[in-house]
Amino acid sequence: MKIKYYDDKKGELKVQIECLNDLWVLFNVIYKDDKAISRTTRRIVLREGDSGDRKPMILTLEVKDVAFHEYSNRLRIKGIILSGPEDLISFGSYHTFNVSVGSIITIIKKKWMKQDLSRIEKSSKVQSFRILVIAIESGLATIAIISDYSQKIITSVRHNIPGKRYEKTLRNKEIRDFFGKIDTIIADNLERIDINLIIITGPGGFKENYADILKKSRPNLVQKIKIINSSSATSSAIKEVIKSKKLEKIKKTSRIVYETNLMDKFIEELGKDTKLVSYGWDQIKNAAIMGAIDILLISDKLLRGLSFDKRSELEEILNIIEKKTGKIEIFSSEHSAGEQLISFGSIAAILRYKI
Repeated sequence: MKIKYYDDKKGELKVQIECLNDLWVLFNVIYKDDKAISRTTRRIVLREGDSGDRKPMILTLEVKDVAFHEYSNRLRIKGIILSGPEDLISFGSYHTFNVSVGSIITIIKKKWMKQDLSRIEKSSKVQSFRILVIAIESGLATIAIISDYSQKIITSVRHNIPGKRYEKTLRNKEIRDFFGKIDTIIADNLERIDINLIIITGPGGFKENYADILKKSRPNLVQKIKIINSSSATSSAIKEVIKSKKLEKIKKTSRIVYETNLMDKFIEELGKDTKLVSYGWDQIKNAAIMGAIDILLISDKLLRGLSFDKRSELEEILNIIEKKTGKIEIFSSEHSAGEQLISFGSIAAILRYKI
């Protein structure tokens, strides 16, 4: 994300979107009742009965809703029109900005949280990382995409494959048809989405067989393909993949793997009753004041849902943690580790010492 202008006194920040990760960051730092300014188009009807024409204009909105559409590479910001060309628009009516890569947008807040500004600054150094997972066994495949902030099952493929006691020719034909169905789905997603890593997983030898076919048909993908064992080809295999030790080398590159490892550590310490974890607003606030927090885990859903006063209180807690050299990690709520964090009140911590 390119920061084009920032005025702390006015609370104005103007940025240009450079990649998909920037849209995710904006989704998490634009809150209800913020103001947003952007160039857009709006359908204007000049004569009754006409379908109207889309006119370019610059509008200021009071934000009422923000939605992130990861797989269409778009952020939708809906709000009430506060300013714009008076001869073309009606103040108080609703409009939606469709923000995509290349868009320039200005965000105005009563007060910018230090953490929000930090996330925007960091986003200029972060590249999106996507993993395509193919969990496969005889007659069943589950295909998913893991991004920095979500895990999404695209589809499951089922195909009846005769057992080994049946005629070999018939069995081989059904296996080819099964692989063909998978290949069609893979080709469609590779065409639409940039993939950094392809993981083929599952029990038995089907994963190796399909990996060989994929490597032969698409030699340009050979370096991206990795084979990992898992106990099934169902959705549970996706979780196994994320937790696999074979992904340790990319945990700093793939945000979702890093967050999953942190949440696993929290759950492990909680299960052992080591008193080295804490969760819940009041407990976290107390731990922060005592300087006991090593890593704070906080849900993006909590940040988006706080009132202005509560957000100001949270910023005080975050500032205390940073001053005492603690780390702050904001979790996506779009994957299983983020969902686990929400079940603990959306805020938790790994501690330096018992309190």
